[in-house]
Amino acid sequence: MDEKVLLPQLMQAVFADAYRPASKDALAELPEPDERSVRSLHLITPTAAKVLENGLAALVVNGEMADEQGITSTAHVTPGRLSVYLLRQENGKWVLQRRHENVAELGSMGQSGSAQWVTLAPGKPGLAMLHGGTWQGYSIRFLSLFDLSDENMRHMLGEQVESDSEGACGPETSECWQVEGKWRIATPAEGQRYGDVLMDFSGAREALPQGVEGGKRVKHAVKGSARYSYRDGAYKLVNGANLVPGV
Repeated sequence: MDEKVLLPQLMQAVFADAYRPASKDALAELPEPDERSVRSLHLITPTAAKVLENGLAALVVNGEMADEQGITSTAHVTPGRLSVYLLRQENGKWVLQRRHENVAELGSMGQSGSAQWVTLAPGKPGLAMLHGGTWQGYSIRFLSLFDLSDENMRHMLGEQVESDSEGACGPETSECWQVEGKWRIATPAEGQRYGDVLMDFSGAREALPQGVEGGKRVKHAVKGSARYSYRDGAYKLVNGANLVPGV
């Protein structure tokens, strides 16, 4: 089913009267990430939707804390709040099966990023979120992974996959860079719950030689790889190194 058709159907099914068709969003209470018994009003906007191979439809939404008029209090450093809903079609209507509300706080400016559909292992559909932001000319992007088949969905991976200093690199800047990581999920080996996450890094870094004033930055190529395996509830680095600089 086309996502443009599916999104409003799922939003209506999940949020009922709280869904606002004119603005294509919802104003509803969600549990706080760190204190689930406390509920706060959120402005909820759809991020992505897809009917999975198992017949369930996944709805991914972004939440921002808001007042009763739907006005948010988002700042630059405010992450977006990620929620995922799973629905099944019964007698021509979408019926909510599972809700995973505010499972992670990602990104900046109140936006939790863009969604990609992945396969973590046979029969285990996954959600990849790419998110980040720009601060004072320095930009960074992270990859986060979630298992859509897990009844206790959790944030399994949060690693940087791209960063640059393009907006902050001037003639006298001591260090500049642009590094990107191409990522993929390998087919799991026998006994593995999920496939390993493989990253290949490329790019360049420029830095002034130490102890030299007024010199030119020296450029060095960046090339390497990293491998993450799922262990004890999360993906962990088992080989190589993440070469994407933090900001």
